[in-house]
Amino acid sequence: MRTYIIHIADNPQSVKTANLALETSYDYGYDAKLFEGITPKTLATHDTKWGLTVMRPSHMYDRQIGLNGSRYTYECKYSNFLNHYTIWQSVVAAEETMIVLEHDVIAVRPWDDPDFDEMLVLNMDCGLHEKQFNRILKPKLYEGVHRYENPYLIYRSENRWKGAGMIPGSAAYAITPKGAQRLIDNVNRYGWDKADYIINNKAVKMEYAHPDYFTFSHHIVPNQRTSHGE
Repeated sequence: MRTYIIHIADNPQSVKTANLALETSYDYGYDAKLFEGITPKTLATHDTKWGLTVMRPSHMYDRQIGLNGSRYTYECKYSNFLNHYTIWQSVVAAEETMIVLEHDVIAVRPWDDPDFDEMLVLNMDCGLHEKQFNRILKPKLYEGVHRYENPYLIYRSENRWKGAGMIPGSAAYAITPKGAQRLIDNVNRYGWDKADYIINNKAVKMEYAHPDYFTFSHHIVPNQRTSHGE
């Protein structure tokens, strides 16, 4: 399975963790390669290429106009979103299902061709148990592939995605051309938001696999930076 690992090429910590993701992916038979991530330093070129607008209203629109966080934080989140958006374009162009990873995961089992329609979350268990979700109730996960429903982690901005179950982070997922095209169409029509907000179960048919195919590498390499330069 073709696999892209998003990382920041001029950040030694990101390169270190990305290489760990690469090595473990090789160990489990994934056709993995590093994907040099967009950062605030390189954002302008990619912003011009795609010509996207931020969703209004949305979490990121608030950041854009200075209501929530710094301009730099906004640019980091936009860079991260564009990393995913760029790979979705590759999935559609190649007409091939691919795996998208951020640099802070490791493979823990081989790909066994699970059957799914649009998007499959590959680290649902560890994703739901990140520290920032400690106060959020967790849905019960069942072995195999299942439709993702989560009434606890929901999109709250007053737009068309309000009330949708959000992906618990965009660190590891597989996406089909159908799913990638659906997300691209949504963004082109309604605007972009944070990657882990715009990927929700109203925007795309989201399923999860249990047990995880990938898990976070924070226990091996602590204090990791994000995959978009923040």
